[in-house]
Amino acid sequence: MSRISQVGRTYRSGTFRCGPLHQMSLVGTVHEEVGGFFPEFLAVLERCPFLRLSMPWGPLSAVEMDSPQESNDGPILWVRPGEQLIPTAELALRSPSKRQSGAARRSELRKLQYLPRASEPRETLFEDRTKCHADHVGQGFDRLTTAAVGVLKAVHAGTW
Repeated sequence: MSRISQVGRTYRSGTFRCGPLHQMSLVGTVHEEVGGFFPEFLAVLERCPFLRLSMPWGPLSAVEMDSPQESNDGPILWVRPGEQLIPTAELALRSPSKRQSGAARRSELRKLQYLPRASEPRETLFEDRTKCHADHVGQGFDRLTTAAVGVLKAVHAGTW
């Protein structure tokens, strides 16, 4: 089944449930990062007045940069909505050979619950995203702490 058909099949209320959350750096890669330098896409983002001001090279940044080429840490493009509600009815569907580790798996899923109920919850909220955090720019004594900038790619799967 193609990726597009999986997205369309599992899409409900603004999220879809196939595949992991992927992130991609838009200004090049450092160490383990995935991505490249995408000047056309960055130009599209900078058409938004808020994003233009808050980019790592923008006037609201704590670091002084003249262009995106100087940034080595973002923005990052997230290519799937980061929260998913997983129906707990699906948790019981596992093969008999995996029943031994079932208790540990259920325990781990229960740790991810958002608003527990008095009885078994109907859904589990799984946050598949990076939390708000600080990043560092520069090296050695010139190193500065900055806020992380991320961009979430919207999905509509043929519906508006």
